[in-house]
Amino acid sequence: MSPETELPVIMNSTLKDFAGKVPVQTVVSVRTGRFAVPIPNLDDGGEPLLLPNAKELRAIVRSGKLGTSITSSTAEGMPQKVPTDGSDVVVINNISKRQAAAMKAIYKEIIDEHRGVTREALVEFFGAVTGITYDSATNQIKPVEDNIGIHGDLFNMNMNTFKERHRFFTSDLELKHVRDDEIKAGFFEKKRDTYKAYAISGGFTRLAESGSELQYPETAMIAVGRDGKVSAIHANDISVSYETEDGKLLIGEDKKLQLPTYPVGQVLLEQRGAPKRPQTRVVGEE
Repeated sequence: MSPETELPVIMNSTLKDFAGKVPVQTVVSVRTGRFAVPIPNLDDGGEPLLLPNAKELRAIVRSGKLGTSITSSTAEGMPQKVPTDGSDVVVINNISKRQAAAMKAIYKEIIDEHRGVTREALVEFFGAVTGITYDSATNQIKPVEDNIGIHGDLFNMNMNTFKERHRFFTSDLELKHVRDDEIKAGFFEKKRDTYKAYAISGGFTRLAESGSELQYPETAMIAVGRDGKVSAIHANDISVSYETEDGKLLIGEDKKLQLPTYPVGQVLLEQRGAPKRPQTRVVGEE
């Protein structure tokens, strides 16, 4: 797709309703480690944090270090807009126990340096642990040289949803029994649960419940939870996030997606007059 391609905007309610009208498949979420950072009320004007969420990233690497430029990037949403009113949690996906320990140490060091959880501290932390940052002046994803590796799959969710779908990595205590202000930055595990799933072929922009617009330029999986909440998953994240009820991969050795798949035009029949947005691609200097 070219940078000028326009993607239709599909609302969460449409994705959910469509799942009730067509054949779907029951899938199970895979238990994955995640490093989560609750975002407090920053009380500094209310502007959201602007963070990159790069689903495909090509960077120049020299002598074992991330170089000074990124050759190209396909973003889920430019940028990821995170509320700073105390309602949301930022999740870095697919993290190991060792990676989480490193992130925890970096988090403490940066927060101590800034003498608290400030906007500047959070931006510095996410740059250090993801290896990338978002430059609003140029609308570009840029590398952060002083980093601990690239962990680009970063997203935010409401605190209540986070507590419903996650557990402490080292405890069986249900997060719903923990006060929001007692949830601290650290290592968590996504719970196993069942979902109704299908796939959409063709690009679209998803209008999430939070109001953020997330882009899916190719085939994407839609998962509707038992609580009615909707998730959309890029093709390259499906196998690490979900599996069949009997533990099989949803993408076979032939690279084919093992889900009922519907063209985006069929989904749009459920939502007349859908607006369109230009597809965002960030291209850095070589």
